[in-house]
Amino acid sequence: MIIDKTIRLVVFDMAGTVINEGGIVYDSIHKALQLCGLKVQREEINNWHGIYKKQVIEHFVKREGISEEEKKVEEVNDKLNSLLKEQYFSEDSSISLIKPNVLEYFSYLRSNNIKIALNTGYPKDLQELLIDRFDLKDHIDEYISSDEVSQGRPYPFMIHNLMHKLNIQSVKEVIKVGDSLMDIKEGKNAGCNKSIGVLSGASCRKDLQDIGADDIIEDITQLQI
Repeated sequence: MIIDKTIRLVVFDMAGTVINEGGIVYDSIHKALQLCGLKVQREEINNWHGIYKKQVIEHFVKREGISEEEKKVEEVNDKLNSLLKEQYFSEDSSISLIKPNVLEYFSYLRSNNIKIALNTGYPKDLQELLIDRFDLKDHIDEYISSDEVSQGRPYPFMIHNLMHKLNIQSVKEVIKVGDSLMDIKEGKNAGCNKSIGVLSGASCRKDLQDIGADDIIEDITQLQI
């Protein structure tokens, strides 16, 4: 797929889009909920792809009718972050960039005057650890987590915040790329020029089409100048 010459910013999701983590995050959400005493089926987590992880936890804690909701949410959230750090950063971790040439690809886009930003439903500290692990910081222009806005996906606030930071005047100069249905809805709600789905993560082609993806590609490197 060819990027229009008017595009100045591409906002990429992280897990399943830039980073291949094999669904570890959703398995870990389920495990954290169970370890903290909540009865949740693994398949229920599939409806929450792309959503701010703490928001997912809040939903299931509230459903259980637990008296001290905030305390339980923090307990589960702490457990989740611990599980993810163990899975992502252990010596035998299997996570990787979605393609070996992602860093070169980002450099290629930036050399053509396109800014690169990452957004995510991960907490900020975990996002930064992943960026450091894969040496992404020197190959992107900005990044943001749902932690930093009042509402994560599908609200448009992360994208609009990135536009402000990077001095992008119009949403028509922005493309959103992601693997989840919430990524597509986020891009649509933000008014992006295009919301592009990738098949490297959580969603199949039909679901991405049904939610309104403007284009669907196998992975991010198929987005070319």
